[in-house]
Amino acid sequence: AILANQFYSFPSRKLKLIGVTGTNGKTTITYMLRAIFQEEGYRTGLLGTAQNIIGDNINSSQMTTMESVDLQKTLKEMVEQKNDYAVMEVSSHALQLSRVEGCDFDVAIFTNISKEHFEIHKNFSNYLKAKKKLFLSLNKSKKKKYEKFAVINIDEEHSKDFIDCNKVNLITYGIEKEADIRAKKIRMNLKDSSFMVETPLGGTRIYLNFSGIYNIYNALASIATAITQGIFPGVISQALSEFYGAPGRYKLLEYGQNYNIIIDFAHNYQ
Repeated sequence: AILANQFYSFPSRKLKLIGVTGTNGKTTITYMLRAIFQEEGYRTGLLGTAQNIIGDNINSSQMTTMESVDLQKTLKEMVEQKNDYAVMEVSSHALQLSRVEGCDFDVAIFTNISKEHFEIHKNFSNYLKAKKKLFLSLNKSKKKKYEKFAVINIDEEHSKDFIDCNKVNLITYGIEKEADIRAKKIRMNLKDSSFMVETPLGGTRIYLNFSGIYNIYNALASIATAITQGIFPGVISQALSEFYGAPGRYKLLEYGQNYNIIIDFAHNYQ
């Protein structure tokens, strides 16, 4: 990973890199963030489980986080295509195997964590330790030009582990506990949802074209991250109202049938 980073001339230092880690929510959050950044006028690449998007090129993905050489090569392509941001899913496997070593992240997002991937990590303690590597990397950034941010789901049981391990700017999001970015007055039905969001830059109502409390959390993570980049709530609200979800995530199929069909994807029951 370190050699690939050097070979491709440290591409992550030449754009803003946002990493999302956690058991669930990574894919949807990366697509939400791309929608928000594009609405603000930023060229934004995406790397993740479903697709890799570089400029106008959309390719199917083979894994959540690329192998090191492919990753650095792809980040360089994003730089060459003048992307302002890259948003990427960062799996525990990639962190454990040091695939993202040398990637200079500007924002790290923690969604949630549950008992999974023990075929690699053996136990929950190792799994948690792997996830924390993303946040520890913020503390040794070579980019001094931009502020670093840790975006944490404060409602998660293990949120304190991630808060305590970093020395950068912290922004929290949640529903149940007091947070910097908090959802209130939530309304949901089978087709869509909405909520009031409170942020340091003001509040607004958010409309989503899909449902599920987990998607409210995904939206909050995206909103919190956008706020760290100085994007105002009105722009965020507009972008999310026009966002129809990540590929294969909560797709309500309506063809005149008298029953409901929803296409969704998950690794576990949470």
